[in-house]
Amino acid sequence: MWHATLIPAHVVGSDHLTQLVVNWTIGLTVPIALAAGVVLRRRQVRQVPLLVAATAAVTLAVSMLFPLFPSGPALRLWFADPHADARVARDVELEVCATARDGAPTPPLGGGNLLAVYLDGSQVSTMSSPRFLLEVAAGRHEVRVELVDAQHRAFDPDISAQVQLTAGSIGAVTASPGCPG
Repeated sequence: MWHATLIPAHVVGSDHLTQLVVNWTIGLTVPIALAAGVVLRRRQVRQVPLLVAATAAVTLAVSMLFPLFPSGPALRLWFADPHADARVARDVELEVCATARDGAPTPPLGGGNLLAVYLDGSQVSTMSSPRFLLEVAAGRHEVRVELVDAQHRAFDPDISAQVQLTAGSIGAVTASPGCPG
């Protein structure tokens, strides 16, 4: 996008609006201040240093007010239930598990973290439990869960898992192995 080329550093925010605000503020404040400085300097105005300082203060304040993506915990999410390409009932029970970087089982929702649940690319819910019920229409679907912090901000890098499933009136009944540990 054009707004990302306005500044040399890439600023990431908790959502698209934050990215736009920070990028445009930083990207437009500096050129406007420089242009104003050139115009005012030609008119022998002595407030140019004050204008540049005020511009820097505005840029710094905006970048501090908008939260950046928090660093994520070193986790890998995966679905214990249902397995990939499972045939499920329209009310499907899902269970999300996590492993630490060393492969040891760990709870996915420590520290107030939540799971943002996406169905076919659209967020449908936020869960505070790794085991939850999701109602889906009949047909093939992609379910994706993403670990977010207590303020619903995504982590950087993304911590997520997805599974393809087919929902019908009656799903296959299988015992879930559950999360290890």
